[in-house]
Amino acid sequence: MKLTVPNLVSEIIVLSEALPSCRMDSRSMLKSVITQEPFSDIVFDCLYSAFSLKAKNNLIALPQQWHQKKNKRKEIIEYSRNLLALPVINGNINKGNSWVGIINGRFLSFVNNKLIEEILANIDCDVLSLYITFGLKAYREKISLTSDGCVAGFRRLFADSVAPARMPSDWPHRLYICQSALNELLSRGTLPLDFRKFTDTCKNNSLDWLCFKVGGTVLDLEKDADLLALLKWQLTNRLTKENPENSFSEFQQKPVGSSDISPDARLYGNIVFGDNVKVEKSAVILGPAVLGDNVRIESDSVIRTSMIGQGLTVTKGMIVDNQIVFNKEDLQGTSKIQSNSTGNLLLIHNDLESSANLNNFKTWPFFSYAGVGKRLADIIFSSVALIMLFPFFVIVALIVKLTSSGPVFFKDKRQGLHGVHFNCLKFRTMIVDAHNLQNHLRTLNQVDGPQFSIKNDPRTSPVGKFMRDTFIDEVPQFINVLRGHMSVVGPRPSPESENILSPSWRDARLSVRPGVTGLWQACRTRHPQQDFQEWIAYDKSYVKNLSLKLDVWICCLTIVKIFDSAFRVIRRLFTKFKKG
Repeated sequence: MKLTVPNLVSEIIVLSEALPSCRMDSRSMLKSVITQEPFSDIVFDCLYSAFSLKAKNNLIALPQQWHQKKNKRKEIIEYSRNLLALPVINGNINKGNSWVGIINGRFLSFVNNKLIEEILANIDCDVLSLYITFGLKAYREKISLTSDGCVAGFRRLFADSVAPARMPSDWPHRLYICQSALNELLSRGTLPLDFRKFTDTCKNNSLDWLCFKVGGTVLDLEKDADLLALLKWQLTNRLTKENPENSFSEFQQKPVGSSDISPDARLYGNIVFGDNVKVEKSAVILGPAVLGDNVRIESDSVIRTSMIGQGLTVTKGMIVDNQIVFNKEDLQGTSKIQSNSTGNLLLIHNDLESSANLNNFKTWPFFSYAGVGKRLADIIFSSVALIMLFPFFVIVALIVKLTSSGPVFFKDKRQGLHGVHFNCLKFRTMIVDAHNLQNHLRTLNQVDGPQFSIKNDPRTSPVGKFMRDTFIDEVPQFINVLRGHMSVVGPRPSPESENILSPSWRDARLSVRPGVTGLWQACRTRHPQQDFQEWIAYDKSYVKNLSLKLDVWICCLTIVKIFDSAFRVIRRLFTKFKKG
Protein backbone atom coordinates (compact mmCIF):
# COMPACT_ATOMS: atom_id res chain seq x y z
CA MET A 1 0.00 0.00 0.00
CA LYS A 2 1.37 3.40 -0.99
CA LEU A 3 1.69 5.97 1.79
CA THR A 4 1.34 9.73 1.56
CA VAL A 5 4.65 10.00 3.33
CA PRO A 6 4.91 13.77 4.04
CA ASN A 7 1.73 13.59 6.16
CA LEU A 8 3.04 10.66 8.18
CA VAL A 9 6.65 11.57 8.94
CA SER A 10 8.21 13.80 11.56
CA GLU A 11 11.94 14.44 11.75
CA ILE A 12 14.14 15.60 14.64
CA ILE A 13 17.66 16.89 14.05
CA VAL A 14 19.64 15.97 17.16
CA LEU A 15 22.75 17.94 18.11
CA SER A 16 24.75 16.21 20.80
CA GLU A 17 27.92 16.65 22.83
CA ALA A 18 28.23 12.87 22.87
CA LEU A 19 29.18 12.85 19.19
CA PRO A 20 32.91 12.17 18.73
CA SER A 21 34.87 15.26 17.76
CA CYS A 22 37.35 15.11 14.90
CA ARG A 23 39.43 18.01 16.29
CA MET A 24 42.80 17.33 17.86
CA ASP A 25 42.10 19.65 20.81
CA SER A 26 38.76 17.90 21.56
CA ARG A 27 36.84 21.17 21.17
CA SER A 28 33.47 20.86 19.49
CA MET A 29 33.29 23.21 16.52
CA LEU A 30 29.57 22.51 16.24
CA LYS A 31 28.97 23.62 19.83
CA SER A 32 31.00 26.79 19.21
CA VAL A 33 28.89 27.90 16.25
CA ILE A 34 25.58 26.96 17.88
CA THR A 35 26.27 28.86 21.13
CA GLN A 36 27.49 32.09 19.52
CA GLU A 37 25.65 34.82 17.65
CA PRO A 38 25.24 35.38 14.75
CA PHE A 39 26.67 31.99 13.74
CA SER A 40 23.79 30.00 15.22
CA ASP A 41 21.18 31.67 13.01
CA ILE A 42 23.11 30.70 9.87
CA VAL A 43 23.52 27.09 10.98
CA PHE A 44 19.88 26.78 12.09
CA ASP A 45 18.70 28.08 8.71
CA CYS A 46 20.79 25.39 7.02
CA LEU A 47 19.54 22.68 9.37
CA TYR A 48 15.94 23.56 8.53
CA SER A 49 16.73 23.11 4.85
CA ALA A 50 18.10 19.62 5.61
CA PHE A 51 14.68 18.26 6.57
CA SER A 52 13.71 15.70 3.94
CA LEU A 53 9.99 15.92 4.61
CA LYS A 54 8.21 19.15 5.43
CA ALA A 55 6.02 17.84 8.25
CA LYS A 56 4.45 19.99 10.96
CA ASN A 57 6.42 18.32 13.76
CA ASN A 58 9.98 18.80 12.48
CA LEU A 59 12.20 19.87 15.38
CA ILE A 60 15.84 20.56 16.30
CA ALA A 61 16.98 19.12 19.63
CA LEU A 62 19.85 20.73 21.58
CA PRO A 63 21.57 19.78 24.86
CA GLN A 64 20.52 22.07 27.71
CA GLN A 65 24.16 23.19 28.02
CA TRP A 66 23.87 24.81 24.59
CA HIS A 67 20.97 27.02 25.67
CA GLN A 68 20.84 30.57 24.31
CA LYS A 69 18.73 33.30 25.87
CA LYS A 70 18.38 35.05 22.50
CA ASN A 71 17.06 31.92 20.85
CA LYS A 72 13.27 32.11 20.55
CA ARG A 73 12.73 29.65 17.69
CA LYS A 74 9.71 27.50 18.47
CA GLU A 75 11.11 24.55 16.50
CA ILE A 76 13.99 24.08 18.97
CA ILE A 77 13.66 21.79 21.99
CA GLU A 78 16.21 20.94 24.68
CA TYR A 79 17.12 17.66 26.35
CA SER A 80 19.34 16.51 29.22
CA ARG A 81 21.22 13.35 30.28
CA ASN A 82 21.21 12.02 26.69
CA LEU A 83 17.47 11.31 26.93
CA LEU A 84 15.30 12.87 24.24
CA ALA A 85 11.72 13.51 25.35
CA LEU A 86 9.10 13.02 22.64
CA PRO A 87 5.79 14.25 24.09
CA VAL A 88 5.06 16.56 21.14
CA ILE A 89 5.73 13.85 18.58
CA ASN A 90 3.66 11.23 20.37
CA GLY A 91 0.74 13.59 20.68
CA ASN A 92 0.48 14.72 17.08
CA ILE A 93 1.59 12.13 14.56
CA ASN A 94 -0.65 9.42 13.21
CA LYS A 95 -0.52 5.85 14.41
CA GLY A 96 0.12 2.77 12.31
CA ASN A 97 2.74 3.14 9.59
CA SER A 98 3.91 6.63 10.61
CA TRP A 99 7.62 7.29 10.94
CA VAL A 100 9.79 9.42 13.21
CA GLY A 101 13.17 10.42 11.83
CA ILE A 102 16.24 10.99 14.00
CA ILE A 103 18.82 12.99 12.00
CA ASN A 104 22.41 13.17 13.18
CA GLY A 105 22.94 16.93 13.53
CA ARG A 106 26.70 16.71 13.14
CA PHE A 107 26.31 15.63 9.52
CA LEU A 108 24.27 18.07 7.47
CA SER A 109 22.97 15.93 4.62
CA PHE A 110 21.31 17.00 1.38
CA VAL A 111 19.39 14.21 -0.30
CA ASN A 112 16.63 13.74 -2.87
CA ASN A 113 13.44 14.11 -0.81
CA LYS A 114 11.37 12.04 -3.22
CA LEU A 115 13.83 9.18 -2.85
CA ILE A 116 13.45 9.25 0.95
CA GLU A 117 9.67 9.33 0.59
CA GLU A 118 9.72 6.37 -1.80
CA ILE A 119 11.87 4.32 0.57
CA LEU A 120 9.64 5.01 3.56
CA ALA A 121 6.51 4.31 1.55
CA ASN A 122 7.65 0.87 0.46
CA ILE A 123 10.01 -0.43 3.16
CA ASP A 124 8.85 -3.14 5.55
CA CYS A 125 10.81 -2.86 8.81
CA ASP A 126 10.69 -1.29 12.28
CA VAL A 127 13.95 0.69 12.14
CA LEU A 128 15.65 2.05 9.03
CA SER A 129 19.13 3.61 9.03
CA LEU A 130 20.45 5.58 6.07
CA TYR A 131 23.97 6.63 5.20
CA ILE A 132 24.25 9.48 2.69
CA THR A 133 27.10 8.98 0.22
CA PHE A 134 28.33 11.14 -2.65
CA GLY A 135 29.28 8.06 -4.69
CA LEU A 136 25.63 7.11 -5.34
CA LYS A 137 24.57 10.53 -6.64
CA ALA A 138 23.31 11.03 -10.15
CA TYR A 139 25.75 11.59 -13.03
CA ARG A 140 28.59 9.66 -11.41
CA GLU A 141 30.63 6.76 -12.72
CA LYS A 142 30.55 3.67 -10.48
CA ILE A 143 33.57 1.41 -11.03
CA SER A 144 33.83 -2.20 -9.86
CA LEU A 145 37.30 -3.59 -9.15
CA THR A 146 38.61 -7.13 -8.84
CA SER A 147 40.45 -8.31 -5.73
CA ASP A 148 43.79 -7.44 -7.37
CA GLY A 149 42.68 -3.90 -8.27
CA CYS A 150 41.82 -4.37 -11.95
CA VAL A 151 38.73 -2.75 -13.45
CA ALA A 152 35.93 -5.31 -13.74
CA GLY A 153 33.30 -2.93 -15.07
CA PHE A 154 31.64 0.46 -14.68
CA ARG A 155 28.27 2.10 -15.02
CA ARG A 156 26.88 5.62 -15.07
CA LEU A 157 24.31 6.55 -12.44
CA PHE A 158 21.64 8.77 -14.03
CA ALA A 159 19.62 9.14 -10.83
CA ASP A 160 20.41 9.15 -7.12
CA SER A 161 20.42 5.50 -6.14
CA VAL A 162 20.17 3.22 -3.10
CA ALA A 163 22.40 0.30 -2.06
CA PRO A 164 22.46 -2.06 0.96
CA ALA A 165 24.79 -1.12 3.81
CA ARG A 166 26.21 -2.73 6.94
CA MET A 167 24.56 -2.27 10.30
CA PRO A 168 25.86 0.91 11.99
CA SER A 169 28.17 0.98 15.00
CA ASP A 170 27.18 4.55 15.86
CA TRP A 171 24.34 6.91 14.97
CA PRO A 172 23.94 6.95 11.16
CA HIS A 173 23.28 10.10 9.18
CA ARG A 174 19.54 9.43 9.34
CA LEU A 175 17.49 6.91 11.28
CA TYR A 176 13.75 6.35 10.91
CA ILE A 177 11.63 4.53 13.47
CA CYS A 178 8.17 3.19 12.70
CA GLN A 179 5.55 4.63 15.05
CA SER A 180 4.39 1.15 16.08
CA ALA A 181 7.96 0.32 17.16
CA LEU A 182 8.70 3.71 18.71
CA ASN A 183 6.43 3.06 21.68
CA GLU A 184 8.49 -0.03 22.51
CA LEU A 185 11.71 1.99 22.47
CA LEU A 186 10.50 4.78 24.75
CA SER A 187 11.17 4.66 28.45
CA ARG A 188 8.96 7.12 30.35
CA GLY A 189 8.45 9.11 27.17
CA THR A 190 12.17 9.47 26.40
CA LEU A 191 14.42 7.98 23.74
CA PRO A 192 18.02 7.06 24.74
CA LEU A 193 20.63 8.88 22.68
CA ASP A 194 23.35 6.49 23.78
CA PHE A 195 23.62 4.35 20.65
CA ARG A 196 24.54 1.13 22.46
CA LYS A 197 21.51 1.43 24.73
CA PHE A 198 19.35 2.17 21.70
CA THR A 199 20.53 -0.91 19.78
CA ASP A 200 20.18 -3.13 22.86
CA THR A 201 16.60 -1.96 23.27
CA CYS A 202 15.88 -2.77 19.61
CA LYS A 203 17.33 -6.28 20.04
CA ASN A 204 15.40 -6.89 23.25
CA ASN A 205 12.17 -6.01 21.46
CA SER A 206 13.05 -8.12 18.36
CA LEU A 207 12.70 -5.13 16.02
CA ASP A 208 13.52 -5.54 12.32
CA TRP A 209 16.35 -3.17 11.34
CA LEU A 210 17.43 -2.45 7.75
CA CYS A 211 20.31 -0.28 6.57
CA PHE A 212 20.93 1.40 3.20
CA LYS A 213 23.29 3.84 1.51
CA VAL A 214 21.58 6.69 -0.38
CA GLY A 215 23.04 9.12 -2.92
CA GLY A 216 23.47 12.64 -1.57
CA THR A 217 25.90 15.21 -0.16
CA VAL A 218 27.11 15.31 3.45
CA LEU A 219 28.91 18.08 5.31
CA ASP A 220 30.65 17.27 8.61
CA LEU A 221 30.02 20.30 10.83
CA GLU A 222 32.98 19.38 13.01
CA LYS A 223 35.34 20.08 10.10
CA ASP A 224 36.44 23.62 9.30
CA ALA A 225 36.37 23.08 5.52
CA ASP A 226 32.80 21.77 5.56
CA LEU A 227 31.61 24.59 7.82
CA LEU A 228 33.16 27.07 5.43
CA ALA A 229 31.43 25.36 2.53
CA LEU A 230 28.16 25.71 4.44
CA LEU A 231 28.90 29.39 5.12
CA LYS A 232 29.68 30.08 1.48
CA TRP A 233 26.61 28.26 0.21
CA GLN A 234 24.16 29.82 2.70
CA LEU A 235 25.39 33.39 2.44
CA THR A 236 25.67 33.25 -1.35
CA ASN A 237 22.05 32.09 -1.49
CA ARG A 238 21.02 34.88 0.87
CA LEU A 239 22.84 37.47 -1.23
CA THR A 240 21.30 36.19 -4.45
CA LYS A 241 17.76 36.19 -3.03
CA GLU A 242 17.96 39.56 -1.28
CA ASN A 243 20.03 41.39 -3.90
CA PRO A 244 19.62 39.56 -7.24
CA GLU A 245 20.99 42.49 -9.21
CA ASN A 246 24.29 42.23 -7.29
CA SER A 247 24.56 38.44 -7.09
CA PHE A 248 27.46 38.32 -9.57
CA SER A 249 29.22 41.55 -8.69
CA GLU A 250 30.89 43.22 -5.73
CA PHE A 251 28.38 44.10 -3.07
CA GLN A 252 29.18 46.14 0.02
CA GLN A 253 27.31 44.81 3.04
CA LYS A 254 25.92 47.58 5.24
CA PRO A 255 26.47 46.78 8.94
CA VAL A 256 23.59 47.15 11.34
CA GLY A 257 23.22 47.76 15.08
CA SER A 258 26.09 49.06 17.18
CA SER A 259 28.90 48.13 14.76
CA ASP A 260 31.58 50.76 14.17
CA ILE A 261 32.96 50.54 10.63
CA SER A 262 35.64 52.96 9.45
CA PRO A 263 34.78 54.79 6.21
CA ASP A 264 38.23 53.77 4.92
CA ALA A 265 37.57 50.04 5.45
CA ARG A 266 36.80 48.04 2.33
CA LEU A 267 33.97 45.53 2.55
CA TYR A 268 32.99 43.26 -0.34
CA GLY A 269 30.50 40.41 -0.63
CA ASN A 270 28.00 39.18 1.93
CA ILE A 271 29.19 39.85 5.47
CA VAL A 272 27.20 39.12 8.62
CA PHE A 273 27.99 41.33 11.61
CA GLY A 274 27.34 40.58 15.26
CA ASP A 275 26.80 43.30 17.87
CA ASN A 276 29.48 45.85 18.70
CA VAL A 277 31.88 44.95 15.86
CA LYS A 278 34.70 47.42 15.19
CA VAL A 279 36.49 47.56 11.83
CA GLU A 280 39.39 50.03 11.60
CA LYS A 281 40.71 51.95 8.60
CA SER A 282 42.33 50.15 5.64
CA ALA A 283 40.99 46.78 6.82
CA VAL A 284 39.70 44.54 4.04
CA ILE A 285 36.87 42.02 4.50
CA LEU A 286 35.96 39.78 1.58
CA GLY A 287 32.70 37.88 2.00
CA PRO A 288 31.15 35.58 2.59
CA ALA A 289 32.28 36.17 6.18
CA VAL A 290 30.77 36.19 9.67
CA LEU A 291 32.02 38.39 12.52
CA GLY A 292 30.78 37.54 16.02
CA ASP A 293 29.80 39.91 18.80
CA ASN A 294 32.52 42.29 20.07
CA VAL A 295 35.00 41.37 17.30
CA ARG A 296 37.70 43.94 16.49
CA ILE A 297 39.41 44.08 13.10
CA GLU A 298 42.47 46.34 13.30
CA SER A 299 43.89 48.42 10.45
CA ASP A 300 45.56 46.83 7.41
CA SER A 301 44.27 43.34 8.30
CA VAL A 302 42.50 41.12 5.75
CA ILE A 303 39.57 38.74 6.34
CA ARG A 304 38.52 36.44 3.49
CA THR A 305 35.79 33.77 3.62
CA SER A 306 36.17 33.23 7.36
CA MET A 307 34.34 33.12 10.69
CA ILE A 308 35.72 35.14 13.60
CA GLY A 309 34.35 34.20 17.04
CA GLN A 310 33.02 36.47 19.75
CA GLY A 311 35.38 38.89 21.47
CA LEU A 312 38.42 38.16 19.27
CA THR A 313 40.79 40.78 17.86
CA VAL A 314 42.46 40.41 14.48
CA THR A 315 45.61 42.47 14.98
CA LYS A 316 47.15 44.95 12.56
CA GLY A 317 48.39 43.42 9.30
CA MET A 318 47.06 39.92 10.03
CA ILE A 319 45.56 37.84 7.20
CA VAL A 320 42.79 35.36 7.98
CA ASP A 321 42.07 33.37 4.83
CA ASN A 322 39.45 30.58 4.71
CA GLN A 323 39.55 29.98 8.45
CA ILE A 324 37.19 29.45 11.38
CA VAL A 325 38.64 31.07 14.50
CA PHE A 326 36.88 30.80 17.86
CA ASN A 327 39.89 30.83 20.22
CA LYS A 328 42.39 33.51 21.17
CA GLU A 329 45.26 31.02 20.97
CA ASP A 330 44.60 30.65 17.26
CA LEU A 331 45.35 34.34 16.78
CA GLN A 332 48.40 34.70 19.05
CA GLY A 333 52.04 34.47 18.08
CA THR A 334 51.57 34.75 14.33
CA SER A 335 51.31 37.54 11.82
CA LYS A 336 49.44 35.48 9.27
CA ILE A 337 47.02 32.59 9.48
CA GLN A 338 47.65 30.09 6.71
CA SER A 339 44.76 29.26 4.43
CA ASN A 340 43.07 25.88 4.57
CA SER A 341 42.83 23.89 1.35
CA THR A 342 39.43 24.80 -0.08
CA GLY A 343 39.56 23.07 -3.42
CA ASN A 344 36.50 21.04 -2.50
CA LEU A 345 34.33 24.05 -1.63
CA LEU A 346 33.34 24.86 -5.20
CA LEU A 347 32.42 21.23 -5.85
CA ILE A 348 30.30 21.06 -2.70
CA HIS A 349 28.67 24.40 -3.50
CA ASN A 350 27.77 23.37 -7.04
CA ASP A 351 26.48 20.02 -5.90
CA LEU A 352 24.17 21.58 -3.33
CA GLU A 353 22.84 23.94 -5.96
CA SER A 354 22.17 21.34 -8.63
CA SER A 355 23.76 18.01 -9.39
CA ALA A 356 22.44 18.33 -12.93
CA ASN A 357 25.18 20.88 -13.62
CA LEU A 358 27.74 18.07 -13.43
CA ASN A 359 26.49 16.05 -16.41
CA ASN A 360 27.89 15.99 -19.95
CA PHE A 361 24.61 16.16 -21.85
CA LYS A 362 24.35 18.54 -24.75
CA THR A 363 21.72 21.26 -24.40
CA TRP A 364 19.92 23.58 -26.81
CA PRO A 365 18.04 26.87 -26.35
CA PHE A 366 14.41 26.34 -25.40
CA PHE A 367 13.13 28.37 -28.37
CA SER A 368 14.79 26.25 -31.04
CA TYR A 369 13.86 23.21 -33.07
CA ALA A 370 15.76 20.88 -30.73
CA GLY A 371 14.45 22.68 -27.65
CA VAL A 372 10.69 22.78 -28.26
CA GLY A 373 9.93 22.47 -31.99
CA LYS A 374 10.93 18.83 -32.21
CA ARG A 375 8.67 17.89 -29.30
CA LEU A 376 5.68 19.71 -30.85
CA ALA A 377 6.29 17.92 -34.15
CA ASP A 378 6.46 14.57 -32.29
CA ILE A 379 3.09 15.17 -30.61
CA ILE A 380 1.38 16.10 -33.88
CA PHE A 381 2.95 13.30 -35.94
CA SER A 382 2.38 10.54 -33.35
CA SER A 383 -1.23 11.62 -32.75
CA VAL A 384 -2.03 11.53 -36.48
CA ALA A 385 -0.21 8.22 -36.94
CA LEU A 386 -2.04 6.50 -34.07
CA ILE A 387 -5.44 7.72 -35.30
CA MET A 388 -4.81 6.63 -38.88
CA LEU A 389 -3.27 3.28 -37.92
CA PHE A 390 -5.80 2.38 -35.24
CA PRO A 391 -7.73 -0.20 -37.38
CA PHE A 392 -4.42 -1.72 -38.51
CA PHE A 393 -3.29 -1.65 -34.87
CA VAL A 394 -6.27 -3.76 -33.78
CA ILE A 395 -5.82 -6.30 -36.61
CA VAL A 396 -2.12 -6.84 -35.81
CA ALA A 397 -2.89 -7.21 -32.09
CA LEU A 398 -5.44 -9.95 -32.88
CA ILE A 399 -2.97 -11.76 -35.15
CA VAL A 400 -0.26 -11.70 -32.45
CA LYS A 401 -2.67 -12.99 -29.85
CA LEU A 402 -4.05 -15.78 -32.04
CA THR A 403 -0.73 -17.07 -33.37
CA SER A 404 1.20 -17.45 -30.10
CA SER A 405 0.60 -17.50 -26.36
CA GLY A 406 1.57 -14.49 -24.31
CA PRO A 407 0.86 -10.75 -24.24
CA VAL A 408 0.27 -8.64 -27.36
CA PHE A 409 2.95 -6.11 -26.47
CA PHE A 410 6.57 -6.62 -25.53
CA LYS A 411 7.79 -4.14 -22.92
CA ASP A 412 11.53 -3.68 -22.48
CA LYS A 413 13.19 -1.21 -20.10
CA ARG A 414 15.26 1.28 -22.08
CA GLN A 415 17.03 4.55 -21.26
CA GLY A 416 15.56 7.74 -22.61
CA LEU A 417 16.39 11.43 -22.31
CA HIS A 418 19.09 11.98 -19.65
CA GLY A 419 19.12 8.27 -18.80
CA VAL A 420 15.56 8.09 -17.47
CA HIS A 421 14.21 4.55 -17.80
CA PHE A 422 10.95 3.81 -19.61
CA ASN A 423 9.11 0.78 -21.00
CA CYS A 424 9.64 0.67 -24.77
CA LEU A 425 6.61 -0.85 -26.51
CA LYS A 426 6.62 -3.22 -29.48
CA PHE A 427 4.31 -5.84 -30.88
CA ARG A 428 5.64 -9.13 -29.52
CA THR A 429 7.58 -10.99 -32.21
CA MET A 430 9.11 -13.71 -30.03
CA ILE A 431 7.96 -16.49 -27.78
CA VAL A 432 7.49 -15.86 -24.07
CA ASP A 433 10.76 -15.99 -22.05
CA ALA A 434 12.84 -15.30 -25.17
CA HIS A 435 15.12 -12.94 -23.22
CA ASN A 436 16.22 -15.70 -20.83
CA LEU A 437 16.98 -18.00 -23.78
CA GLN A 438 19.34 -15.40 -25.26
CA ASN A 439 22.22 -16.45 -23.00
CA HIS A 440 22.07 -19.99 -24.40
CA LEU A 441 22.33 -18.61 -27.96
CA ARG A 442 25.05 -16.04 -27.24
CA THR A 443 27.73 -18.00 -29.16
CA LEU A 444 25.62 -17.70 -32.34
CA ASN A 445 25.53 -13.89 -32.24
CA GLN A 446 26.23 -12.48 -35.73
CA VAL A 447 26.77 -8.79 -34.89
CA ASP A 448 29.53 -6.98 -33.00
CA GLY A 449 29.18 -4.72 -30.00
CA PRO A 450 26.51 -5.16 -27.31
CA GLN A 451 23.73 -6.10 -29.72
CA PHE A 452 22.39 -9.61 -30.23
CA SER A 453 21.07 -10.81 -33.59
CA ILE A 454 21.07 -14.15 -35.41
CA LYS A 455 19.53 -15.18 -38.70
CA ASN A 456 16.46 -17.40 -38.39
CA ASP A 457 16.26 -16.82 -34.64
CA PRO A 458 14.51 -19.90 -33.15
CA ARG A 459 12.80 -17.68 -30.56
CA THR A 460 10.75 -15.86 -33.22
CA SER A 461 6.97 -16.41 -33.20
CA PRO A 462 5.13 -17.64 -36.36
CA VAL A 463 4.48 -14.10 -37.63
CA GLY A 464 7.42 -12.47 -35.84
CA LYS A 465 9.90 -12.51 -38.73
CA PHE A 466 7.37 -10.96 -41.12
CA MET A 467 6.56 -8.20 -38.61
CA ARG A 468 10.23 -7.44 -38.10
CA ASP A 469 11.10 -7.42 -41.79
CA THR A 470 8.26 -4.97 -42.49
CA PHE A 471 8.86 -2.91 -39.29
CA ILE A 472 5.26 -3.50 -38.19
CA ASP A 473 6.48 -4.40 -34.68
CA GLU A 474 7.71 -0.80 -34.22
CA VAL A 475 4.27 0.83 -34.61
CA PRO A 476 3.37 0.83 -30.83
CA GLN A 477 6.40 3.04 -30.22
CA PHE A 478 4.29 5.98 -31.39
CA ILE A 479 2.58 5.61 -27.99
CA ASN A 480 6.00 6.18 -26.39
CA VAL A 481 6.45 9.22 -28.65
CA LEU A 482 3.11 10.70 -27.60
CA ARG A 483 3.95 10.15 -23.91
CA GLY A 484 7.31 11.91 -24.28
CA HIS A 485 9.52 8.87 -23.80
CA MET A 486 10.69 8.85 -27.41
CA SER A 487 10.84 10.97 -30.56
CA VAL A 488 9.93 10.08 -34.13
CA VAL A 489 13.60 10.54 -35.07
CA GLY A 490 16.50 9.89 -32.73
CA PRO A 491 19.05 7.30 -31.62
CA ARG A 492 17.90 3.70 -31.26
CA PRO A 493 16.33 3.13 -27.79
CA SER A 494 18.79 0.93 -25.92
CA PRO A 495 19.11 -0.49 -22.40
CA GLU A 496 21.68 0.59 -19.82
CA SER A 497 23.74 -2.56 -20.43
CA GLU A 498 24.52 -1.29 -23.94
CA ASN A 499 25.00 2.37 -23.07
CA ILE A 500 27.75 1.74 -20.51
CA LEU A 501 30.23 0.60 -23.18
CA SER A 502 31.13 4.10 -24.39
CA PRO A 503 30.73 7.06 -21.97
CA SER A 504 31.12 9.81 -24.58
CA TRP A 505 28.70 8.09 -26.97
CA ARG A 506 26.25 7.41 -24.15
CA ASP A 507 26.12 11.02 -22.95
CA ALA A 508 25.69 12.27 -26.50
CA ARG A 509 22.86 9.88 -27.45
CA LEU A 510 21.07 10.42 -24.14
CA SER A 511 21.04 14.19 -24.73
CA VAL A 512 18.00 13.61 -26.95
CA ARG A 513 15.00 11.30 -26.86
CA PRO A 514 15.51 7.95 -28.63
CA GLY A 515 13.67 7.59 -31.92
CA VAL A 516 11.36 5.21 -33.74
CA THR A 517 13.80 5.72 -36.59
CA GLY A 518 17.19 7.38 -36.75
CA LEU A 519 20.35 8.08 -38.68
CA TRP A 520 21.97 4.75 -37.80
CA GLN A 521 18.78 2.77 -38.45
CA ALA A 522 18.46 4.34 -41.91
CA CYS A 523 22.13 4.35 -42.96
CA ARG A 524 23.78 1.30 -41.33
CA THR A 525 25.65 -0.95 -43.78
CA ARG A 526 25.66 -4.13 -41.59
CA HIS A 527 29.27 -4.83 -42.63
CA PRO A 528 30.87 -7.48 -40.38
CA GLN A 529 32.59 -6.10 -37.26
CA GLN A 530 31.66 -2.52 -38.18
CA ASP A 531 28.06 -2.22 -37.01
CA PHE A 532 28.81 -1.01 -33.48
CA GLN A 533 31.35 1.53 -34.75
CA GLU A 534 28.77 2.84 -37.22
CA TRP A 535 26.20 2.97 -34.43
CA ILE A 536 28.46 5.21 -32.32
CA ALA A 537 29.45 7.41 -35.27
CA TYR A 538 25.90 7.94 -36.57
CA ASP A 539 24.46 8.68 -33.10
CA LYS A 540 27.13 11.28 -32.31
CA SER A 541 26.76 12.80 -35.76
CA TYR A 542 22.98 13.07 -35.30
CA VAL A 543 23.22 14.86 -31.94
CA LYS A 544 25.92 17.19 -33.28
CA ASN A 545 23.96 18.17 -36.39
CA LEU A 546 20.37 17.89 -35.11
CA SER A 547 18.01 19.99 -37.22
CA LEU A 548 14.60 19.90 -38.90
CA LYS A 549 16.27 19.34 -42.27
CA LEU A 550 18.18 16.31 -40.94
CA ASP A 551 15.04 14.80 -39.37
CA VAL A 552 13.06 15.19 -42.61
CA TRP A 553 15.92 13.59 -44.59
CA ILE A 554 16.03 10.63 -42.15
CA CYS A 555 12.25 10.18 -42.43
CA CYS A 556 12.53 10.09 -46.24
CA LEU A 557 15.31 7.49 -46.05
CA THR A 558 13.21 5.44 -43.64
CA ILE A 559 10.17 5.48 -45.94
CA VAL A 560 12.31 4.30 -48.86
CA LYS A 561 13.79 1.57 -46.65
CA ILE A 562 10.35 0.40 -45.48
CA PHE A 563 9.04 0.12 -49.05
CA ASP A 564 12.22 -1.64 -50.19
CA SER A 565 12.03 -4.10 -47.30
CA ALA A 566 8.31 -4.72 -47.89
CA PHE A 567 8.99 -5.34 -51.60
CA ARG A 568 11.69 -7.89 -50.70
CA VAL A 569 9.36 -9.68 -48.27
CA ILE A 570 6.54 -9.84 -50.82
CA ARG A 571 8.92 -11.10 -53.51
CA ARG A 572 10.27 -13.75 -51.13
CA LEU A 573 6.78 -14.93 -50.22
CA PHE A 574 5.72 -14.94 -53.87
CA THR A 575 8.78 -17.03 -54.84
CA LYS A 576 8.12 -19.44 -52.00
CA PHE A 577 4.44 -19.71 -52.98
CA LYS A 578 5.34 -20.26 -56.65
CA LYS A 579 7.76 -23.07 -55.77
CA GLY A 580 5.21 -24.66 -53.44
